[in-house]
Amino acid sequence: MKLNFVINDWLSLQTRGTYDKSLLDFNKKIYATTNGTLAPLNGRYIVTQNDFTQIYGDVIANINTKVNDKISVNGVVGLSTTRSTAESFRGDSGTNGGLQFANVFSFQNFNANPGVDFRQNSLEIRGSSIFASATIGLNDNLFLDLTARNDWTSTLPEANNSFFYPSIGLTGILSDLVDLGSNVSFAKVRASYAEVGSGFGADQISPNRSINFGGGISGTTPVRPYPGTTPRPQRQRSFEIGTEWKFYENRVGFDLGYYRTSTIDQLFPSTNVVDNRLSVLEYAGINAGDILNKGIEASVFATPVKSEDFNWTTTVNFSLNKNTIETISRH
Repeated sequence: MKLNFVINDWLSLQTRGTYDKSLLDFNKKIYATTNGTLAPLNGRYIVTQNDFTQIYGDVIANINTKVNDKISVNGVVGLSTTRSTAESFRGDSGTNGGLQFANVFSFQNFNANPGVDFRQNSLEIRGSSIFASATIGLNDNLFLDLTARNDWTSTLPEANNSFFYPSIGLTGILSDLVDLGSNVSFAKVRASYAEVGSGFGADQISPNRSINFGGGISGTTPVRPYPGTTPRPQRQRSFEIGTEWKFYENRVGFDLGYYRTSTIDQLFPSTNVVDNRLSVLEYAGINAGDILNKGIEASVFATPVKSEDFNWTTTVNFSLNKNTIETISRH
């Protein structure tokens, strides 16, 4: 559902709401006398059911105006909210459990032993955001882009579940700003810096042991936050600079860019000594590391043949990327 309200000639208001639901059902019946590596003597029955739901809503104000003959402003201010749920179920009579009666495919026909697999999960993520962006143009040849966003997520502890990230970009049309001669059809330079923050998966920060079918709980210890730490949102910081040139009425040109992206505070499993005397170890999650990704991207094009009936354009692309681990933090 979407509603638009035009307030005046430079301001409009938009509100949207969506409801998405996906249902996935899978049934597999493996009959008696099937190869023993796939099913016991009386057969095997596998059922998987998944129910995914997302509810989203936002309110956005759009601004499009000219301050004067030289300066234009296009902007967006808004807020949004999201709720995502995932319900899953799996029943499998297994290769060691099997069915009581041959080829009767129902849950009540499962043999009651540890080889039977019953799993049911229910996960939920809630998030809210406020955001703003603006593009300020000067003489339609110099543009400043600004964004700011703050997110709240249910997947992080309350102390760190709010995180802010901005961006800034500057683009200049050199061919309009400076006389570069008749052979230059178009020339542009660009530079930008951006940050992005994100939470983690549902049930990743405070997981619980699973309940076993037939009694008891799982003996596997879930990966919880490292003792004494409070998980922080993952962050990515990126910088890019580039230029684009076209010559001879756009018949020849190139685009060249350099980028540098740093990803910090990813959640990694780390060993944690539970009992020094018994040398008991378990895994714990910790925000750590600085992974750097940098490189260049370039493309060159040429149009050797151009007529009313036939065009031939050739493009060559080149890229070089390097990933390095800058730091590793351990407790």
